[in-house]
Amino acid sequence: MRLALSSIIYFHSVQKVMRNKSTIYDVAKFAKVSPATVSRYLNRTSFISKEKVERIEFAIFELGFRPRKRKTTQILVVI
Repeated sequence: MRLALSSIIYFHSVQKVMRNKSTIYDVAKFAKVSPATVSRYLNRTSFISKEKVERIEFAIFELGFRPRKRKTTQILVVI
């Protein structure tokens, strides 16, 4: 059984992404938008066209992207 070259390349790229954690840069490249647009989508800070939202959501699903939790600093003040 022979696989098409494009199938092998696609499988390799998906396998590579699954080994590593996806970033907003990966999502942006997959969705063909800028990383700033992905950031605006994730933070819901401004309007993004419906077409771009659909591409970003599809990329997030395909890549299995999960945003990292932000580290918070707790400061204890004793008086």
